[in-house]
Amino acid sequence: LKEDQQGLDFANILVPIFLSFPKDEIGLHALKLLSNTKSSFAYEALSQVYDYLDETTQQYVRKSLSELKLSGAASRHENSNSHEGALFFMIPPDGDGDLSLLYQKPNKDTVQLIGIVIDDYTGIRECLGFSSISEFEASFLMEKLSGTDFKTTIKPEIFKQILNDAEKLNYRKSAPPYEYNCWKKVFLDIQPEQEKIEDILKEHYENTVVTPDDIKEVLNSDFTVPWFYNRTFGDETETFFDELDSLIKNNPVGKVDFAGFIKQHIDNVFYPQEKENWCSRLLLTAYGKYSANEDKAAGVLYKIARDKQATEELFTFILKQSIFQYFLNMLQDKVFLKYKQKELEEILSYLEELWGFYV
Repeated sequence: LKEDQQGLDFANILVPIFLSFPKDEIGLHALKLLSNTKSSFAYEALSQVYDYLDETTQQYVRKSLSELKLSGAASRHENSNSHEGALFFMIPPDGDGDLSLLYQKPNKDTVQLIGIVIDDYTGIRECLGFSSISEFEASFLMEKLSGTDFKTTIKPEIFKQILNDAEKLNYRKSAPPYEYNCWKKVFLDIQPEQEKIEDILKEHYENTVVTPDDIKEVLNSDFTVPWFYNRTFGDETETFFDELDSLIKNNPVGKVDFAGFIKQHIDNVFYPQEKENWCSRLLLTAYGKYSANEDKAAGVLYKIARDKQATEELFTFILKQSIFQYFLNMLQDKVFLKYKQKELEEILSYLEELWGFYV
């Protein structure tokens, strides 16, 4: 038993190293050492990540899995976690494609809290965890992590499905961050939902009738406030805002054809992969609303994701909101390098009247 415990302790150190550096010498050395730990945790962690790895690394992992299985690791159950009382939260993606998952579990007098940020291009980007903090500290951190964004509880199985999909993205180019791999053990025993989120939503909302007014109402809801681009999002948005500045500087704001400008740039900003990612963002947000029993919003979001004309309306809305936020941020942050305060106030006043956004 003492030897088994030592093996588990060793695995707790080695598994995050391999998962974070699977192609590096240090990661492969950790993998070699894992073969001798007799740890079911190591066996399960390697089994779950196997399909995400490249063929060369898979060969090394197969060898380690075989050795662990021969040691009896596959039949042990040392990595079972109790999630009694735990809450699994999701904050749907913002305009940059960042989705957050939060895990909160009460202990006797303390709380375990884990926050994970996922980028829908690269996978898991950040992870922050606390094994034992006070309820006050947990509430404070939850508020800081979620802010004013829409947050909802989701099934543990969906939580795990989202994590797995994010890990796949990570391993396409590199690996998830070390901090996440240290906390991953907490979720290792959760089985992912086999039915995809889109299929779950389809069962509930495929026959939902959505009107243009329904779409307008949802797009103007509080949870869409983060749906805008900053200049720094990518080359496409930098070009978009550069040309916007040029247009505003060379024309009175009342003479600017904003509709034409947006139409001119919409396919550049929303290139094919970005359009595909936005459909996924809509489905995740729809699932969040479904989990919160907000069926109307969930149905509308699902329909927008499935309807080309509706998604074009969404993209137009996002660019309008991006333009408005661009000038609003400069005014609020008192950045008067490109525009004077009075100019910004005049532009925002005009856009408020034109589009109905309000400071």
